[in-house]
Amino acid sequence: MRKKKTGVSVGTILYVVLLVILSLVLVIQISYIASELRDDRYDYSADEDDYIRMTTYENYYRILDEATNDSRLGKKHTEVEQEIRALGFYYEAATLYKAYLAIDDSESAAQQKARMDRFKEEAGSYRSETGNIDKLLGIS
Repeated sequence: MRKKKTGVSVGTILYVVLLVILSLVLVIQISYIASELRDDRYDYSADEDDYIRMTTYENYYRILDEATNDSRLGKKHTEVEQEIRALGFYYEAATLYKAYLAIDDSESAAQQKARMDRFKEEAGSYRSETGNIDKLLGIS
């Protein structure tokens, strides 16, 4: 008859060490992935320089997009940012104005024209950009 071994073999020790090392690697990777996912949740919001750059390149749709995103975030804005954001909203109103004119909906077009006038005033020192938007959209 064979006797049972009661000691721990080298193979068992290597197996346990390898298992511990792989478990540590797995825990480290999971924590790294979780931190990356947590960082991706935060939205970038445009600052004054971004708004000025978008205006310089006449990227009015992007101004509108950033203005609506910033509204959702509840961010405080500088005076320049508020004026340029008004340009984005002017662009939206002008686009809708042109669309309503195209389908002969004069009542809705008049509402958008009133919004355009309001946002033109709010644009302050950037008021001259509204002419570029009108020209871009073919509004006379």
